[in-house]
Amino acid sequence: MPTVSNPIPVTKESPMKMSTKRTTSTRPATSKLDRAMAQMAIGTPNEQSMRVFFSVLCQCPLVLTDAVPIAAIDAKNRIYCNPAAFESLTPAEVRGVLAHEVFHGIFGHFPRLQGRDPQRWNYATDAIINAQLTDMGYTLPDGVIRDPRGRTHTEEALYAELEQAGTLPPPTGRAESLKGDLTDAPACGPGDDAPATPAEAQQAHETLQRAFVRAVQQEQRMAGTVAGPLAQLYADLTAPPPVPWRDLLNDCLLGMAAHDASWTRPNKRLRRFAYLPSTQAQPSLGHVTVLLDVSGSISHAELSDARGHILGLLDQCPPARLDLLTADTRLVQLDRDIDRHDPDTLPPTPVTHGGTHLEAAMAEVEADDIPDVCIVLTDGCTPYSDTPPWPDTRFVWVMSTTQTAPYGTSIPMPRSHT
Repeated sequence: MPTVSNPIPVTKESPMKMSTKRTTSTRPATSKLDRAMAQMAIGTPNEQSMRVFFSVLCQCPLVLTDAVPIAAIDAKNRIYCNPAAFESLTPAEVRGVLAHEVFHGIFGHFPRLQGRDPQRWNYATDAIINAQLTDMGYTLPDGVIRDPRGRTHTEEALYAELEQAGTLPPPTGRAESLKGDLTDAPACGPGDDAPATPAEAQQAHETLQRAFVRAVQQEQRMAGTVAGPLAQLYADLTAPPPVPWRDLLNDCLLGMAAHDASWTRPNKRLRRFAYLPSTQAQPSLGHVTVLLDVSGSISHAELSDARGHILGLLDQCPPARLDLLTADTRLVQLDRDIDRHDPDTLPPTPVTHGGTHLEAAMAEVEADDIPDVCIVLTDGCTPYSDTPPWPDTRFVWVMSTTQTAPYGTSIPMPRSHT
């Protein structure tokens, strides 16, 4: 029998004694970002609707870069993450930061910027997002913006207050490195560094909203429900189309109109025909003022479009006098006795991008210019008094938000980004 050199000793206690020497693995450690995303895909008990955030996050390209302090999002829904900064956070904080950035995209904070100061707008949007995430059980890093108005204000309303105050609250803790997470692509993005156009930003927002609707529907099938703010947004996005605001406004104006004998001026579109005025009873609104909120909460395109619709509706109940008033926190411009049928003489609509206090602007109007009917086009984020500033005026508020005025008639006007 051949001999075996260095035979392996065998004992009863250990039939085969193997080497205990460990080999060094070259596999890299799992980053906290990867671990957080895996946890988001599964969901955790205390963080509500996490799988919804993860599903939407999958539609957002992730860019690893040290050009941002911690994280940021751009108008094309690219989310920028600083790997080193993420390693300094807890896994729960990483999940909270990712959900925070996704919220910016879902709520369309880029299309809603509308020329406002980016830093002030970022503060307002962060305050609302952080309040909602905290209520949903998420953990955020120390020092993030925590403003109690985040639970009671819209982004636009909080921005208006910050604009009026003129300064932002001082940062605390790590807030200095967490602010400014609404960013333009050239600041940190590789590849396509061109900033998004307004149309591209709107398209990116609508794409993310569709992804959000699908994610909520999937979560409802799996868990039966979603968290409060997400449920409200889902309800808003999937609600049946409302009655067009123009029809509501038309019915309101016709109901206000008095059917009195009136010598109305001829329509210039019919100037080539013979025109004989008569005292046939026609609906009349008397002196009408169309007040436009030009603070920037409604875009110039939306203002111009809505103004055209409102002036067109007045054909069915022609006013004896028509004024056009533009205001923010003051009376910006008052054009008296305009001819709504002559586009060449209609004054342009300025947009000032400031705060809003429409009643303060109304107080500047002289007694002879106070109308019988005032049609106000605004987002509704303006201070109100208990009684109308013009007691004898009938107010109709056309709101681009769901807010209602404490007096007069409020009509919602859906906006393109909501």
